[in-house]
Amino acid sequence: MGAIAGRNTDATELAFDRITELMLADEIDIPNRAVFVPADLPGFGEVMKRRLAEDRPIVVIYPDGTERLIQPVDAPRLS
Repeated sequence: MGAIAGRNTDATELAFDRITELMLADEIDIPNRAVFVPADLPGFGEVMKRRLAEDRPIVVIYPDGTERLIQPVDAPRLS
């Protein structure tokens, strides 16, 4: 797959694999508009901050292959 920041991290490769798996699956267990974020991505905190501001589901992919789904919450934002 395509490179991110010159070299794919372990979690990036797993994220690509998971996206491919979902594209080929008959049943999709990830919400629409979900964003996949590798946990070992350089600048992970900043990427998460931007993605959380989009109010979209986020799937964090860890280097060991585990994933965590973070759903948007309908709550007032703090300034």
